[in-house]
Amino acid sequence: MVYGIFVSLFLLWLGIFLASIAIITIIYGISKWSETPVETTIAEIWEEERKRKAELASIGDMDIEEIYNELLSRYITHWGVLTGTQLLEGEIMAHIRHGESFPEAVKKVYLRHKKETSTKLQ
Repeated sequence: MVYGIFVSLFLLWLGIFLASIAIITIIYGISKWSETPVETTIAEIWEEERKRKAELASIGDMDIEEIYNELLSRYITHWGVLTGTQLLEGEIMAHIRHGESFPEAVKKVYLRHKKETSTKLQ
């Protein structure tokens, strides 16, 4: 009987704890469900694509080897020789697997890093 009372008291607190977590989770879910998600419009996608093409054209006259060496030095400075080289090659290969040439892939990685650097400074 003592054991039964002890277990029921322990389980009562456990039940109250789990019920409170469930109520908090339901309230949080309802609050997120009522929010309207922001979706990108086709015009915004086209505008972003146009900007990307303009950026690619702006660095079109730069030497690919020069761009690659700059990226490699950034990666090595940040992550070390082995890891930096592997990460850069992995990013470039990801673009190549999607059908881009090596120069296009290097330019896209360069533009992404250039954009990230400019947003961090702002």
